[in-house]
Amino acid sequence: MISLEECRNYAGLFLKEMVLGAKPNEKHHRLLAGYLFNMRFGAATVRELIVADIRVAMDLGAVQRAADLLLVLRMLLEEYPEARRENDPPPPERQPLPRRRAQRLRMSRVRTGIVPPHAAAKAPLF
Repeated sequence: MISLEECRNYAGLFLKEMVLGAKPNEKHHRLLAGYLFNMRFGAATVRELIVADIRVAMDLGAVQRAADLLLVLRMLLEEYPEARRENDPPPPERQPLPRRRAQRLRMSRVRTGIVPPHAAAKAPLF
């Protein structure tokens, strides 16, 4: 598996978005398989989908979900080198979501079952 530093460079993530705490298991392979349904749009698009989901999980305070997605991203970048962001400039620093928008996003994730209610209640408000 590629290193975290390589993953960070290839995906354009910032240090604060690099969350550890997950070990590869069957759940991660299933998550990756779900993302691979979008391969018809290209490997770079799949990479950006995973990166966007990592950022949403971090904004919601779902740290374990972000760690799982980071592992899925590393698996993708290892299996599909064309998904790597090699020559692109790094993205600009992200600004946190406004408080009201973060609350609406958090509650929509609870309603759809992406984040359990107890995790949303503990997530910090911005």
